[in-house]
Amino acid sequence: MASSQGVGSVAAEGMGAKPAQEESVIDQKLGATFSLPIAGYSLTESEAALLRDAENLTTEKCMARYEIEYSAGSAISDQDPPADRRYGISSFSEAKKYGYRMPPTPSFEEESVSGEVRALLYGTAVSGKFRGQDVPVNGCAGEGVEKLRVKGRSQRGEQAAGMIARESFIESMESVPVREAMRVWSICMGERGYRYKSPLEAMADQRFLGGEVSATEKRTARADLECKEESRLPDVWFVSEREVQWRMIEENSELLDELQESHDLRLRLARKVLSSPS
Repeated sequence: MASSQGVGSVAAEGMGAKPAQEESVIDQKLGATFSLPIAGYSLTESEAALLRDAENLTTEKCMARYEIEYSAGSAISDQDPPADRRYGISSFSEAKKYGYRMPPTPSFEEESVSGEVRALLYGTAVSGKFRGQDVPVNGCAGEGVEKLRVKGRSQRGEQAAGMIARESFIESMESVPVREAMRVWSICMGERGYRYKSPLEAMADQRFLGGEVSATEKRTARADLECKEESRLPDVWFVSEREVQWRMIEENSELLDELQESHDLRLRLARKVLSSPS
């Protein structure tokens, strides 16, 4: 397992020659954010999909009680999700098209239902009734969510996980290896004619916060990424933050265990819903 000192020493090599490229310690499929230890206390994509399927099935059964044939289906995006940006931009293809801007928000297929059916689906009818029958609070879609709600859900655990995700980022940014890698990154940028102390400062450049994406912005973003490769800043930062998170997770283990138990219970409820007879 790489240590922060080991990766940091790579970044601290002289600028006369570009360091030999090494395999990244970050899972490239997950990106830095979801490769960090605290991500283990979030739902995986497959677990989130399981919950959505159970919610959708419950919603469909609720609609059927009112003799409405309804298929919840799935939201389908026609675009790939944007690259992870925990340590600033990370995709050359995005930098080439959008500079520092976020790619366009993915579009989703919208369900097409009548106003009357929508009132049943979301419980928006003023009377609280549908064709003379009482409608669940927040409609049939709300019933789908409520079916998988865990009483006494671990809000403390969620808050602890959120705190760790925020505070580990800030603390690791001030670590010696990260500050040294940022210095190397800044020198690299300076050699290309850009004066920034960190990638976060570059992203916050007022010139890049509005209007059309300029050629200058795209060139800056590309230089940013090239200097990240040269300094190995993302890997240095990731390793430092990973160590901070390990410590924080140990300090908050009881609350995080509660959060994991809450996730496990919701998943058991979802499997029960999906295995129940129609």
